[in-house]
Amino acid sequence: MTEGNKKVLLPGEAEIIEELKIDSLELHQFYEIEKINIDKVYDDILWRDVYNGFIVISDGSVYIKIEMKNIHEKFSVCLPSRIDLFAIGDYSSNGYENDNRYHLTDLEDIGGYSIDIWCEDLFLSLEK
Repeated sequence: MTEGNKKVLLPGEAEIIEELKIDSLELHQFYEIEKINIDKVYDDILWRDVYNGFIVISDGSVYIKIEMKNIHEKFSVCLPSRIDLFAIGDYSSNGYENDNRYHLTDLEDIGGYSIDIWCEDLFLSLEK
């Protein structure tokens, strides 16, 4: 994501960059959905059920785990699927609802998204 000319890092992205000793994390190079898990849990603060989960994507050698909190109830993932241009957008400045802050999607999927998930919060980490 960019803000002006400055790249805004996603939560956990700086730690991955440091650990891999790379200049930047190019999520569009991750094309494989390796694992996905989404659970319905009761949130004591919101007093309602919410969906939390994770997805693991890879480029064939590096595995990135994306933990998602308060996933919007309408989501889709088509498996097995190759992601052509994976992206995560931060829509917090657009005034979207809390559970619509981050959008995980395939920007080049023809004929429908192979992945289309909105969530309130997320965190990236290396899956080992």
